[in-house]
Amino acid sequence: MKPFPYSIMLNGKKIEIIAIPKPPGHYIILEALKKDKAANKGVNVISFCNKSNIKIGRGHDSEFRISDISVSRFHAQIIAKNGSFILEDHSSKFGTLV
Repeated sequence: MKPFPYSIMLNGKKIEIIAIPKPPGHYIILEALKKDKAANKGVNVISFCNKSNIKIGRGHDSEFRISDISVSRFHAQIIAKNGSFILEDHSSKFGTLV
C-alpha cells in the first residue's frame, strides 16, 4: 500500500495537493490505508488540546471511531505524554497494529 500523496512535483516546483490544518498545541495526523484499492483513503487530524488521551474504537463513546467488526468497542488509546505519543492497546481481541 502506498501512502496518500500530499504533494507533487510539477516543473521542478513542489505543489501541495491538500492543505492539512494544524491545530494549536499537540496533535497527530493519522492516515487510513486500505488493502482494497477501490476503498476510500483518509487523513485525520487529532488534536490533544485540553486533553491527554484519545479513546479509539468502534463504540459511540470513542473519540476516534473506526467502523470495522475487527475493532473492539474500546480498542486502544493514544496518550500524549512529555511531548511524545504512546499507543496503548486495551486488551483488544485482535491486537493493535501500527
